[in-house]
Amino acid sequence: MIARHHAFGYALERIETFPGVVWLAPEPDARFRALMSAVHAAFPGYPPYGGGHHEVIPHATLTSCAPEELDAAVARLEPRVSSLLPVDGCADAVTLLVEEELDRWRERLRFTLPE
Repeated sequence: MIARHHAFGYALERIETFPGVVWLAPEPDARFRALMSAVHAAFPGYPPYGGGHHEVIPHATLTSCAPEELDAAVARLEPRVSSLLPVDGCADAVTLLVEEELDRWRERLRFTLPE
């Protein structure tokens, strides 16, 4: 299922937030969503984020913080990051990360997406 997806370009366009998270939004995000669905279909016993979210939103996390520190985090990051946007990229692989210890991640598998 993953093999039928090809590498694709995107741009990190703007700063967004979740409670306690500042992140960058990729555009377009439809191909990320389709790729995440394919990965989940291939590994149904391992839903994204442990199944903790009804909708998985493609994003690039800048920082995590306590929810009450979110406004300060945005105020600190926004002037530094906004002048760099948009940032162009290419999604050319799917990487499986495994949390072996609390907040210690290791790459387990990597699937290269064809051009």
